[in-house]
Amino acid sequence: MTKIKAGIIGIGGMGRWHLESYQSLPNVDVTAICDIDKGAAEKLANERSIPNVFNDYNRMLSLKDLDVVSVCTPNYLHATISIAALEAGKHVLCEKPVAMNAGEATKVAEKVRETGKTFVIGYWIPHTPEGATLKKLVDTGKLGDLYFVKTGWIRRFLFGDPRWYSVKDKSGGGPLMDLGVHVLDLALWMLNYPDTASVLGTTFTKVAPEQIHETYENKQVIFDVEDMAYAMIQFRGGVTVALEVNWVSFVEKERIYLDLYGTRGGAELYPLRIFADEWKTPVAIVPDLSRIKKSSSVEYFIDCISRNVPPTIATIENGVKVMRIIDAIYDSARKGREVRLQQS
Repeated sequence: MTKIKAGIIGIGGMGRWHLESYQSLPNVDVTAICDIDKGAAEKLANERSIPNVFNDYNRMLSLKDLDVVSVCTPNYLHATISIAALEAGKHVLCEKPVAMNAGEATKVAEKVRETGKTFVIGYWIPHTPEGATLKKLVDTGKLGDLYFVKTGWIRRFLFGDPRWYSVKDKSGGGPLMDLGVHVLDLALWMLNYPDTASVLGTTFTKVAPEQIHETYENKQVIFDVEDMAYAMIQFRGGVTVALEVNWVSFVEKERIYLDLYGTRGGAELYPLRIFADEWKTPVAIVPDLSRIKKSSSVEYFIDCISRNVPPTIATIENGVKVMRIIDAIYDSARKGREVRLQQS
């Protein structure tokens, strides 16, 4: 069996997760890693038997014996490195967000179409048993027509790399860019990515700056992004999504949620529960997910390449749609009013 040769750019937390995921697959060899901290990269390469180490991603991309690349850098480099990798003839798995804005995402999409290479965004929820099962229920019409969706990711405590997470020029934004893209894509996936009509958004920076300066009191930390965002997104046809995300808040605990309202039933994550009327009686159904194998964005990416099929989950085309909405939320928050979007 000819193995797929993989390389990883950026060996922080996500990069190491990509490494472990690739190395768990029998048809993949990780042959190169790249990081600006070459010493850390060399140490990791020695530990994990990786033959090639770089601190310049362009040099790594020049390797001919390299098929796929994971982009796990800070956000501001995602689009630039993705385009360079595609131009070098590599398939690309890019961590979220795919870019700093819709304009950058569109340039990535154009390069994907031009090169014909496989491109997947690293969203994880669609690959969980809960996410995959709920999508099947929606697509088979078990909930009827969806008309309202509530989704969010709420955290009790702030965490992240203070060198770039909280710096707008490097991250593109706060929790909306970090967490919001996950749950927004999840909601749009359930709705089959309808055309957006309007967005009303608001952002806050209330709690995180004080907490981050207390946590890193001996370091100079920039915090010029939001720590909470809320939006109402209306789509052509009337379907509405309510989105709520934050990095730190005075709540009981961290929570990721998705509530679907349909004409024949409803559902929620997490845990997955289905609500409907059966025998003229309200029922709550908890699906048995024990036999459903948990997958990942890495496994899905490699499967698409192995079978030579285009991805249908976390595609760059849908990534552009997500980024257009994120841009509109920030625009609405700045202007203090609803923003209407032209049909894409």
